[in-house]
Amino acid sequence: MDPKSAASKLGPRLPNFARSATPRANEAVVTTPIAASEPIRCLRATLLMATAGGTSGPEASLTPFWRSAPQLYIYVSELAAHTHNLLQFGHAGVMLLPPDSERSNPFARRRLSFRATAVGVARDDPVWQQALDGLKTRFGSTVDVIRPLRDFHLIRLTPVDGTYVRAFAQAYPVSGPELVVQSRPRTKSVS
Repeated sequence: MDPKSAASKLGPRLPNFARSATPRANEAVVTTPIAASEPIRCLRATLLMATAGGTSGPEASLTPFWRSAPQLYIYVSELAAHTHNLLQFGHAGVMLLPPDSERSNPFARRRLSFRATAVGVARDDPVWQQALDGLKTRFGSTVDVIRPLRDFHLIRLTPVDGTYVRAFAQAYPVSGPELVVQSRPRTKSVS
């Protein structure tokens, strides 16, 4: 199939996210239909994560990740509080932002945030080797240095539900491990 006919089957061309998405005065906000893969494009970035422990309060952190749909895998050290929180409580809040080169108005910045379950993956599980190889492909030889360290744990994050912010006034609910976009943006009624 040639690229033009493939593009026509996907629907309208997606907007350039590098431009500011803030509407000007007297300008209506127009939403273009979202391709199913659009929120997943946020997955090119580092993963920002929030976890909570018993009495320690919330912890914010960031970490590289590797994706094997629909899960995301992170390799984290016991020296970080988030590792204990993930292994003991089994959930996290995750946010993915596009690379810094795509920055725009911070109020309209494209982002994908979601709740996820977190489960440790044993070193003898075949997925462990596959995920570490995937991390090495994405992030290079540092993975060879930390791979044998016993205080590091591979954690599988499985998305549950969340929000994809496409642009100013365009926040879409997403659901399920595949982060399926709901057809209409979230709206807030003002009373």
